Amino acid sequence: MATHRGGDATPAGQRFWERDAGLETSIDILINNAGVWMTDYQKTKDGHEMTWGTNHLGHFLLTELLLPLIEKAPEGRIVNVSSLGHESSPVLDLTTIDDAANYAGFVAYCKTKLANVMHARELTRRLRARGNTTVTVNSLHPGAIATEIGRDLNIFLKALVSVALAGTVAIALENDSVLSSGDIYPFLKSWKDGAQTSLYCALSTDIKGVSGEYFSSNFFDLPSLTILKILKDCARKDVAHTAKNDLACKQLYDYMAI
Repeated sequence: MATHRGGDATPAGQRFWERDAGLETSIDILINNAGVWMTDYQKTKDGHEMTWGTNHLGHFLLTELLLPLIEKAPEGRIVNVSSLGHESSPVLDLTTIDDAANYAGFVAYCKTKLANVMHARELTRRLRARGNTTVTVNSLHPGAIATEIGRDLNIFLKALVSVALAGTVAIALENDSVLSSGDIYPFLKSWKDGAQTSLYCALSTDIKGVSGEYFSSNFFDLPSLTILKILKDCARKDVAHTAKNDLACKQLYDYMAI
């Protein structure tokens, strides 16, 4: 199994492929889970907007590089860790996707999560069109997890997210780490709980042969919060209308493959 995670992901994916892909005769599972959420505009080493480069470009490149090995597996599975945030994304404008003008961290993050879903749908279509029925590609929302994805947010945004997610104000002034500690968030999922939908998509026999779909976890780890939009763990869910545009999915894939 190959798990893709970390920063500036495009060169990292290339290095992983060059270093490790030759050691395998096939790959059964690829989980694309690199993710950042940047307050300020930054660029990757190869000149792309950092969120776009890390959360999507790296996923796409590594998937393309490893796809021949995944196709050799009896039932290869590709899993894109997306987010409920894809529903908040505007329509992708690929002519301005890397621009600094009007940059907003949350919007940039949501765009990448929409692209993750679109990638799963379009790659499924292309695989089936060329006769491959064994490889599956799905995307998912893992829930709100106590990770360090917000480590690059400024202190104001960390406080704002604290209030929005947990209903509490928790500003760790000493180490500036509101989103770095699960102890601050009694409602957030642990890393173990947050991985369950990813593992379900990677391993469950219940979805053997299912591809191009989107699965969602409970948003919070507190079922009694009925006023919130609580979703069943590992449930198949409809995607945002913008992700259903087949032409846009094709255009995104073609753009990435250039």
